[in-house]
Amino acid sequence: MDKNSPNWVKKQQGDLAWWADQLRGRNLRKLTLLDDILPALEGAKARGHRIAVLKRVYSWLRKVKHLLSVAEDPTFGRLTVPQARPEQWKRDKVIPRGGLPARPRAPRTSLA
Repeated sequence: MDKNSPNWVKKQQGDLAWWADQLRGRNLRKLTLLDDILPALEGAKARGHRIAVLKRVYSWLRKVKHLLSVAEDPTFGRLTVPQARPEQWKRDKVIPRGGLPARPRAPRTSLA
């Protein structure tokens, strides 16, 4: 997805709403990776996108709003976004022997 395409913005809004539900009533300054963030991600779909959105929120709170310090950011240097898996790791590209039609033979010509 493009950085700020309408689809990506909508996806980020959905992930922000998901995080709001998961972390409802908790102080963002006091969250810990092991007690709060990782348990919320356990079994979640689109884990990489959710991590990226949460890291971006914390980064924005630190760098733009200056409301958090690095010490108060549980994602800083500890939570990484998983790398996307290449398509060839997900899908077998081997063609079974019986899967192709027989190749027609070229007519033989004599070299005499």
